[in-house]
Amino acid sequence: MKATEVFARKSSGLVRVMSPYSAFAYNVLNIGVIFPWVYLLTLGLWPDANIPVGILITGVFTALLGLVYSGVASAMPRTGGDYVFQSRTLKPWLGFAIVATMIVTFFLIWQTLGGYLVAILGLAPLFTGLGLTMQNATFLSWGVWFTTPMGIWLTTVVASTIAAAVLIKSFKWFVVAQWAMWYGFLLSFLVMVGYFLITPTSVFITRFNNAMSVMANNGLATSSPDFYHSIITQATANGFVQVTPTSLIPISTLFVLPIALTSLGWVGYAQEQAGEIQGAHILKNQMFINVIGCLFSAALMMVLAYAVVSSVGQGWLAAAAYGNYITGTVAMPIPPWLVILQ
Repeated sequence: MKATEVFARKSSGLVRVMSPYSAFAYNVLNIGVIFPWVYLLTLGLWPDANIPVGILITGVFTALLGLVYSGVASAMPRTGGDYVFQSRTLKPWLGFAIVATMIVTFFLIWQTLGGYLVAILGLAPLFTGLGLTMQNATFLSWGVWFTTPMGIWLTTVVASTIAAAVLIKSFKWFVVAQWAMWYGFLLSFLVMVGYFLITPTSVFITRFNNAMSVMANNGLATSSPDFYHSIITQATANGFVQVTPTSLIPISTLFVLPIALTSLGWVGYAQEQAGEIQGAHILKNQMFINVIGCLFSAALMMVLAYAVVSSVGQGWLAAAAYGNYITGTVAMPIPPWLVILQ
């Protein structure tokens, strides 16, 4: 008796342009390994939390979510992702209501967040780094400008326009562009983590004080006050309470989970493009895309968290996050973004 195939067509005229490896990269890039809030918000609120352990626990649980996505995606390999899964397993009207609400909210948030991240994690550190290296006041001012509301807004408009143009032209163009983003991300991640790992705290303090001095004096190198420790002092004066870890896994580590989930929770997002994935009906491919993609991302996040904390010091990063990122009570010419602290 011939087996019945559900939700699959042998010939539909659709040309799938995304390989399983490309979908794996898509998931990892969407998870956002370097999104700053996982590292800053956590320590700013719970200074003694063990971030790598919290990420590990979150990664294990979200891998189970990836396993679920792998099963339903291989059974229903159609573009639409969550809508298809929920409308088939629940009710069509319920799937539509849930996903339509999610998508509207999603686009409103990520349209702005995407531009914000390009400005804050990309262009601002780029020009600030060039300005510090070359002692160029113009580049330093550009770096600061990209952190202003106008700089972020304009970056969002330009980035959104470019993205729209690529996707309107062809999804194949996006896949090509993604390879540049993917390998650029891997290279920059290795460089960033490598710098943190080879930089002891004493060296970081000296370099940070020198850089802050240049920023505070409009690109001119002068004597370097102890900006590093003054940040802790200012944060403490504004309500920050330094807490020294008393165990390997403090109870506050549990509060890392919901914040880390805001990144790792996107483990199955490639399924929104399931109709473009080659071999999407094969469970092994989906396991690689979703489960392995989740665990790989969690591993990168753990390595980054360990490297940053070991280099800059957990107490200082917590104070800087509290004063600059959470309360805004501590002015820092160089904000505690991971991509620029190196």
